[in-house]
Amino acid sequence: MSCDTTIDFCVRTGVTFEAVFQCATDELTTVAITAITKAAPPVITAAAHGMPDAWEAAVVSAGGMTRINAENYPPRGRDWKRARAASINTVEMSDCNSAGYSAYTSGGFLVYSTPKSLAGATATMTIRDAPIDGTVLATLTSSPAAGLTVNDSAKTITAVLATAALTWSTGYYDLEVTDSAGVITQPATGTITIT
Repeated sequence: MSCDTTIDFCVRTGVTFEAVFQCATDELTTVAITAITKAAPPVITAAAHGMPDAWEAAVVSAGGMTRINAENYPPRGRDWKRARAASINTVEMSDCNSAGYSAYTSGGFLVYSTPKSLAGATATMTIRDAPIDGTVLATLTSSPAAGLTVNDSAKTITAVLATAALTWSTGYYDLEVTDSAGVITQPATGTITIT
């Protein structure tokens, strides 16, 4: 996910809220494809793809199996598919079924948002009762560790918030990441609704 992504959450009272945010740059990585299986899910061979596990990806310009291709370039919205890095050279498109597609013949590219380095980064999630300048309801931080965990190898930030004792039902959050050079980005904003 790149900057300014809106993600809304709904969680039941008493259940611990847990969300994983992927951190990516605005640039795309493209890796040449050499094979795609007709399967559910399809396995894409793209040598040394470098994509983190559980990342979103798209296929563009694949020959033969054209139904697997994204409709747009750069990919957007429904073009992105959940993917699993099955090995250093293969990716499974988790929510795709290519069993009924024509056979892959040649070419194409695996496309994904380039992961952002989180080495030395810290994160803060501020939850307010109104967007932007509302009263602060809760603050989660990674340093000191209080509800946020930064994972550079997975390129993710995990937020955890116990809801049992909360007195509010809707909060507006801003997730900010400060990298090792002091540059601040905002990977996500949105609402957390407790029902």
